[in-house]
Amino acid sequence: SNGPKLGDQPIAIRLGIRVRTLPFAVGMTSIHETSFGGGVGIPLGQNHAVIDLSILHSSRHGVSGLSESAYDFSLGLRVRP
Repeated sequence: SNGPKLGDQPIAIRLGIRVRTLPFAVGMTSIHETSFGGGVGIPLGQNHAVIDLSILHSSRHGVSGLSESAYDFSLGLRVRP
């Protein structure tokens, strides 16, 4: 099997994680970021169009007592002739 399908069309599923040190610092302290994300690509119109939906959660820390957290939601539409 090729994975999940909607009718006869396959659905793309994406999952990922990223851990990195940002290219800037606060004073001499490095800032670290961790991101988790996932999404789906749903075919429409006999595979002439695809709707992409995704969510990403990111958090940053490094300076004592300070942190940042965010959610990003994304919606995209791709149309092919």
